[in-house]
Amino acid sequence: SGSYTLNGATDVTGALSVGGGGSSLTMAGFSLSAASVNVGSGGLLIMTAGSDFLDVAGNVTMGGGDHTGRLTNGVMQVGGNFTQTSAGSPLSFAASGSHQVSLVGPTSTINFQSPGTTASRFQNLTITGGVSASLATRTVVAGNVSLSGALTLGGRTLEVGGNLSLSNPGTVSMTNALDSV
Repeated sequence: SGSYTLNGATDVTGALSVGGGGSSLTMAGFSLSAASVNVGSGGLLIMTAGSDFLDVAGNVTMGGGDHTGRLTNGVMQVGGNFTQTSAGSPLSFAASGSHQVSLVGPTSTINFQSPGTTASRFQNLTITGGVSASLATRTVVAGNVSLSGALTLGGRTLEVGGNLSLSNPGTVSMTNALDSV
């Protein structure tokens, strides 16, 4: 717990956890790498500088406080699953501005407990080549989706507010009558 601001590139050898009321981690224009990231109830991850870069080898769980205006810039690179919970707020991943999440796999599942254009959402989403991603829930991307990997909707809805760009060999698998983009 507590508030921390990075003052240089940082490597965390294990899991990074930011949780508890008043806990925050501000990227401040630096890079941070970790095995996994868990932002728990009341915690905040602040990415507002264009050079903010969070490199997570494994899973990311965002269940912290209201992130409105706190995820506006930078890149979050995720090697595992991405999960948003409403443990702290239904806005625990309210990305905006030019913030980007890049799934770098090899497999990723996206799960939002409280998705919506006025709730938790990606701003921009990239699924890189060689990644096989799937939706476990409805997923909202306020901005653009860039896809050179594979995305399986699995009976879920992908809402894209901007452009959906496919580049070779990018695919969207829609094999369920409930699939929609």
